[in-house]
Amino acid sequence: IKALGLRSYTPTRLELPDTMPSRNEPPAVEVKDLAIGYEKGEPVAQHLNFRVYPGEIVGVVGKNGCGKSTLARTLCGLQKELRGEVLYKNSMVPSKRRIRKAYLVMQDPDYQLFTDSVYQELLLALSDQKEKDEKRIDDILDELNLTIYKERHPMSLSGGQKQRTAIGVAALRDAEVLIFDEPTSGLDYKNMESVAEILSALSKRGKAILVISHDNELLMKICSRVIRVDERTSS
Repeated sequence: IKALGLRSYTPTRLELPDTMPSRNEPPAVEVKDLAIGYEKGEPVAQHLNFRVYPGEIVGVVGKNGCGKSTLARTLCGLQKELRGEVLYKNSMVPSKRRIRKAYLVMQDPDYQLFTDSVYQELLLALSDQKEKDEKRIDDILDELNLTIYKERHPMSLSGGQKQRTAIGVAALRDAEVLIFDEPTSGLDYKNMESVAEILSALSKRGKAILVISHDNELLMKICSRVIRVDERTSS
């Protein structure tokens, strides 16, 4: 796929997931001729066209300031697009309702941690689900090497521990699309591997996942393809 402002490619040496998503299903999320930026301002990026299918992990790359985080906020409804369309399973979804469809883990997890313990943060993620399987919390804590911190206040954690807590919350959310903005920033190799395993497991459960990252090792490990956002260019 090549379009003004955006192109998609498959990196070399990529380790493809065990099961590839079915293209017979409608896209979990699709954007058509999307322009993003701030109201009454020039677009940060425009003419964006792509689809992400259930069970797919897609990387989003580009230079700093090219609009990657703005794209993530637009898909989640935290910011309104300047023009174009955002569809979830072929249906137009207004920006105010996208928060129910997509969940974003931000670069700075301090904005997303609210309770008095790591365990309570993950429990809160289950609050809108009819059947609350709390055993999943213990599994996620173990997979992200957070079990020993479960009773700690999130604000007492290191930056990497906070990041992993926010990723754990996303793993438990009942959203069709999960977006991670630099999920391995500040993490060592062991914890990067833990995050990669969590994201791969989520994709196998049918989640559509976008990963904004400069971590080429992570992208090559888990993504089936990568979208490059070029700042106001047609390359």
